[in-house]
Amino acid sequence: MDDKFTRLTEKKKKLESYRAASSEYAQTIWDWFKIELTYASNVLDGNSLTREETSRVIEKELTVEGKSIQDYLETINHAKAVDFIHTLAHTKREAIAERDILDIHRIIFAKIDDIHAGRYRTVSIASDSNGRAPGPMEIPDLMRDFLNWVRSVHSAHPVEFAAEAHFKLMTIYPFFEGTEKTARLFMNLLLMQEGYPPIILRKEDIQRYTDNVQDYDVVICDAVDRSLDIFFEGPSTMKYAKEHGLLKIGALAKATGETIHTLRFWTKEDLLIVRDHTRGGYQLYEESMIQRAKEIRQLQDEKRLTIAEIREQFNSPE
Repeated sequence: MDDKFTRLTEKKKKLESYRAASSEYAQTIWDWFKIELTYASNVLDGNSLTREETSRVIEKELTVEGKSIQDYLETINHAKAVDFIHTLAHTKREAIAERDILDIHRIIFAKIDDIHAGRYRTVSIASDSNGRAPGPMEIPDLMRDFLNWVRSVHSAHPVEFAAEAHFKLMTIYPFFEGTEKTARLFMNLLLMQEGYPPIILRKEDIQRYTDNVQDYDVVICDAVDRSLDIFFEGPSTMKYAKEHGLLKIGALAKATGETIHTLRFWTKEDLLIVRDHTRGGYQLYEESMIQRAKEIRQLQDEKRLTIAEIREQFNSPE
């Protein structure tokens, strides 16, 4: 087995012990991944929401002033599609059906394009990879062959297999719009079924993939490695914070009812004070920041103060 796959296998075994030790942590990190997966995927397709706005939409289902209803629906729908593959991840690969891929696409385009949501394209299109995608009449048979392959292959390493499945689905290009999002989510489903965390593909990853398509598996391996590291950093951060009486940002969010992205923004604006950092760079706060965050919210909502005005008030002498 290739060394890179062997390394990922060993790291995944370590991940399994982390999950077993703390179901609460597993849920917390999953909530983080859902937001990051949605934000990263939407950015690739031109959605204008920031990370903080994406978090607000997902966690509170609130629209964002000045942003389009499409930006809102793309965010809500993608988060629902992530939840959908999270549910399917508890099934076996042999049980994956054509309907599952169509349902991922249907969820992504609900109320955006209901006519084409969950349906294969009926027109010919060009393909970025080889100049021509299969014709629409070929797609049903190609998708059936693809699903038969997905259900029957067991010899490949799970990460290598997921990467190849992504490549094959992109080559078929079954949908007029949304093939990229659907393929990324389906690849993550295959990874999660084998116990791996989902991966977040960034713009630079997609560029590497496009520039050197024969090395698509290397790009996916690197992304899996990053996701595993995200899981590993969390437990060590929790232990350090507990020993020093500090709060990581997730605990601060839970105590205040604010989103993590809101707290990060307030920190950036010098409204919240970071007491320390872990070796991995995680911000840690004193418990007094719970009351500070509640005061910030009160000053914003009740007194309608701006960030600058709140900062000035906090910095003024008693």
